[in-house]
Amino acid sequence: MLPSSDCECPKILIVDDNEFNLYSLKLLLESLDYDCDSETNGQKAVNAVMKKETQNPCGCHYMFILLDCMMPVMDGWTACSILR
Repeated sequence: MLPSSDCECPKILIVDDNEFNLYSLKLLLESLDYDCDSETNGQKAVNAVMKKETQNPCGCHYMFILLDCMMPVMDGWTACSILR
């Protein structure tokens, strides 16, 4: 299924275990008219990406992911390797 050009799904995923960083980045990106999702560790990010790619009716995916390297549960390096 091809992504719909009029889809309004969030296009950016922010992943960081620091709540201040998540809030600040989300606020900044939304002030620039970008829709964002956020997660707090690499495992949740992998799950969010997989869910979006398989269960999203419009066929959208994240345009890019801002991923912290040092997080609990799964670090950013491991999450990046899995998502590639």
